[in-house]
Amino acid sequence: MSNKTEKKQPELYTKLQNIFSDNKAKLFTGDSDKMTELRNSAFEYFKKDGFPTKKLESWKNTDLEDKLVYDYHFLLDGIAIKNDA
Repeated sequence: MSNKTEKKQPELYTKLQNIFSDNKAKLFTGDSDKMTELRNSAFEYFKKDGFPTKKLESWKNTDLEDKLVYDYHFLLDGIAIKNDA
């Protein structure tokens, strides 16, 4: 049971989800079964909880807000990944 209230995630949240989902084959190339399992587990955790907030004890006094609005670009195999969230 979760008492977590729904929080608005930055645009980067959707962008990262799309990039991960669309590029799994490239991201997992050469991974062991265990590594693939760990990546998928971490991604599911991220989809569920999103970026940490200052309300989490381990992230108290850490303000990520200004870092999450930056227009990040991602490289995969030396090619920029374009994804319009």
